[in-house]
Amino acid sequence: MTSLQERLFAMQDKQYAAFQAKLTPGVPMESFIGIRVPVLRKFAKEFTKEAECKEFLHQLPHQYYDENMFHGLLISEVKDYEECIRLTEKFLQ
Repeated sequence: MTSLQERLFAMQDKQYAAFQAKLTPGVPMESFIGIRVPVLRKFAKEFTKEAECKEFLHQLPHQYYDENMFHGLLISEVKDYEECIRLTEKFLQ
C-alpha cells in the first residue's frame, strides 16, 4: 500500500463504500475505499500543494475507484488549460 493509499484509507467510511458498491453492479466491493466526495475534494485541494501530486497524476491505472475520483479532482484544480487537457487525455486512455 502506498503512503497516499494509507492517507485515503484514513478517510474511509465503510458504509459509504457499501453504498457505492450497490450503485455499480459488477464492480467488486474491494474496489471502493468509501470516501465521501466533500472530504475527497478538500483533500485534493490540499494535496495539489504537495510534491507527490505530480507523481500521482502519472501513476496510472489506479487500483481503487476513489483514487480515480481523486485523480479527476486533482485535474480540476489545474489552472493551465493545456496542461489540464493533457492530463485529462492521459487519464482517459
